[in-house]
Order: sequence, then structure tokens, then C-alpha cells
Amino acid sequence: MTYIELKRKVLELMNQYSVAGTAISPAYNNQSDYIRRIPGLLNDALLRIRTEARPRVATHSFSNDGQRYGDKRVFSLPHGYRGIKTGGVYRIVDGKFEPFGQYRLLGESSILFPDDNASYMIEYYADPDYLPADPFDEYSVDEDPEILTAACYFAAAMLVVDKNEYHYAALYNEFTRRLTGLVRPQTAEITPIARPMAATKNRETHTLL
Repeated sequence: MTYIELKRKVLELMNQYSVAGTAISPAYNNQSDYIRRIPGLLNDALLRIRTEARPRVATHSFSNDGQRYGDKRVFSLPHGYRGIKTGGVYRIVDGKFEPFGQYRLLGESSILFPDDNASYMIEYYADPDYLPADPFDEYSVDEDPEILTAACYFAAAMLVVDKNEYHYAALYNEFTRRLTGLVRPQTAEITPIARPMAATKNRETHTLL
């Protein structure tokens, strides 16, 4: 969706877009102030949605061009990185993806892999596609339409909070309803674990009757 579509949606939810079918001038009833605040409020909503309801998952590949660090290579984590998805590290060998656990994070911006000429890939939680402070109308926001629509309800609610408590409550309740609907059911992730032979030797099995 483009910013002008988002802006129009927020203003419509506020009942600040048109009067008798005629678009409201930015000079009318603090309209310019509302417009100035919309990008920041949409960003607040996107962060909340991506944190509480539907984390944004992205992928990033690392070739063998990282800086050598002993017997390892160190790579910079991608922009917008927030954390590695459980079981989301892979070693790529002959085009096949193998789950991999022998890596190490360095601080909040770097990751270490073995210096073995292999390629690696991570699935990670990423920041939302934040809007700039003053987006142009044609600016395209790379987020799901249902997420952006929910964000518009949040922005509109925050803009009317000091003007009309009933209107605010209706908008914010709709935002929370949509936020709940964005939560995806949890699914199990299978990660292979090597079990030492000593741990299974001479194990007794008991059956409860």
C-alpha cells in the first residue's frame, strides 16, 4: 500500500477526510498537525503488531567472504535483525540445506561461522518496514494489507484520544480485535538433536498401568 492510501484511511476513520464529499483542506481543524503525526503513529502500531502478534520473518545468506577470526569467519547481521528464529540456521552444501548449530553470536550485530568454505543462511525476526518521518504520497510500505489496516485503526485512535473518548474507544477496540486476529497459531518446529550413546545405554523402560 502507498502512504497516500494509508493517510486517507486514517483520516477517514477519524472522520477528518471529507465534508459532504469534498476533501478537507490541510488548514482545516488541525488537519496539518494530524497529517504530520500519522507516520510516527503508524510506525508505533507496526512495531507493536510485529512484536505482539505476528513477527516478521526474513532470510539472509552468508557466503565465504566474512572476516577471518581464528578458525572462524565473522559476518555482519542484516539490517533490521531482531533475533534468530528457533532452528533457523542452515549450512548449505551442494545446494542442500542442513540444520546447523555450531555458530556464535557476537554482540547484537555479528555472527561467527566455521571457516570451511561453506555458505550459511539464517531465518530471523526482522523489524517492520518503518515509514520515514515525512513520506511522499507514493511511498510504498512493504507490509501485509491486513497489518497496515490494523495500524490505521491504532493511528486514528491515538489522534482522537484527546478529542472524543467514545470515538477513541471504538477505534482502539477495533485495533485490539484485529491485533488478536493477526496472531498465528503456534506450530512445533523439529530440530535434530544428537543424543550421546552413553545416555541411552542400559536404560530401563517402565510402563504405567
